[in-house]
Amino acid sequence: MAQFLRTEGEKPLLKALVDIKPTDVILNDTIWQVHPSQVVVDSGKIDINDFYFSHADRYIRVDGHISDNPEDTVKVNLKDINIGYVFDIARISDDVNFEGDATGMAYASGVLKKPVLDTRLSIMNFTLNGGLLGDLDIYGAWDNEKKGIYLDAHIQEKDISKTHVNGFIYPIKPTSGLDLNIDANNLNIKFLEHYMRSIAQDVRGRASGKVHFYGKFKGLTLDGAVMTDASMKFDILNTSFALKDTIRLAPEGITFDNIHIADMEGHQGKLNGYLHYEHFKNIKYQFDIQVNNMLVMNTQESPDFPFYGTVYATGNALLTGNAQDGLDANIAMTTNRNTNFTYSTGTVASATNNQFIKFVDKTPRRSIQDSVQLVSFYEQVQQKIEKVATNIYGASVITYSTIARKKIKLAAEMGITRYPVCIAKTQYSFSADPKIYGAVNNFEFHIKDIVLNNGAEMIVAIAGEIMRMPGLPKEPQAKHIDIVDGQIDGLS
Repeated sequence: MAQFLRTEGEKPLLKALVDIKPTDVILNDTIWQVHPSQVVVDSGKIDINDFYFSHADRYIRVDGHISDNPEDTVKVNLKDINIGYVFDIARISDDVNFEGDATGMAYASGVLKKPVLDTRLSIMNFTLNGGLLGDLDIYGAWDNEKKGIYLDAHIQEKDISKTHVNGFIYPIKPTSGLDLNIDANNLNIKFLEHYMRSIAQDVRGRASGKVHFYGKFKGLTLDGAVMTDASMKFDILNTSFALKDTIRLAPEGITFDNIHIADMEGHQGKLNGYLHYEHFKNIKYQFDIQVNNMLVMNTQESPDFPFYGTVYATGNALLTGNAQDGLDANIAMTTNRNTNFTYSTGTVASATNNQFIKFVDKTPRRSIQDSVQLVSFYEQVQQKIEKVATNIYGASVITYSTIARKKIKLAAEMGITRYPVCIAKTQYSFSADPKIYGAVNNFEFHIKDIVLNNGAEMIVAIAGEIMRMPGLPKEPQAKHIDIVDGQIDGLS
């Protein structure tokens, strides 16, 4: 109930008395009680007389005076208040979600002119995006120049991790955001799963290092380097991979430089590449993976995919893609023991049209000795190119442009895949890059185009950027052509 009065004097002012009656309020599906209290607004000053808001043994109590006078102080007392409520009510961002039960005191004076804030809180079970970071002890103070809250915080999981955080939180829109320096020691990195959910799930592990976490709430950025002992699962493969190495964080993304990886059975491999993003959105990636007898797929039959099985493999895989267009995989691997792979197709004839798999026909009408390996005509051309590129040049990954793949398919339709393959490339190195010199290893060999010389019965693979021209002797034959006694001489 509110009463509005005018004060006496030459310049009467409006005075408001608000008597707060007992009320039930639903907040996030929980009933909270507002207890009786009074708020008085008079002459630019707000007097709060023991405002009390509670649920069971959780509560917020506010008492004191709000004005521009530095001697007027308001006190806020918290007990087991979930800080997630604050972010939900403020609607700060969908990309950062803090949870935890806060207990402590906050004092503010001179609020309406030059506020001074002093806060000391303990937050139990502090989490970021669903990842438990530990118990948080925090000191906060308002900075009038920066218009933000300076904080100095220590996060601890007993006998597991300790992390120190200091910097600023800017709560006022439109500049609301963070600018925090994090010195992590064995910090839980589960919170990263929220940002990687388009490509990986079940992110587990710990990280140690120094990181700068900053930006607006809708555009946060990480910068730093951390020693990581972690694992993550790729749902499309139903396999998890572990990594134990230093990864580098930058505003544009995460860089993987010769990172040691392993499957859950301990088989080893290496990872190079990047995971790029814009404030943890618009994710795109390129992973160059070298594996040795690793479990790379472990799926069950599903209506979503025509293939399934358990695959242990050795070789290389280049995985590229983004969250919108999906995954593009270029794989050169040999399967190892205990591999069992099934590709569901209608008939053997239709199976040969699936150009990226070798098929073995083991239908019941044939004995095991009569099993036939079917290699598509399309694949015959690729095999010829890849044998030269890997065995002679030393390439680890062979990729094809869209036009090259179409030309190989055309060769298969014309029935000329039996022709020998000639590779046209730079003369400066074994690679397809004219800027690289000499013998190199473990590089990507890109086929830009395919030329079908049907008359000469030859298929020419164009590797990289190169200008083709006919071969000429050191002394052109044209120099020896002449007319002698009315006859042309030197044509042959």
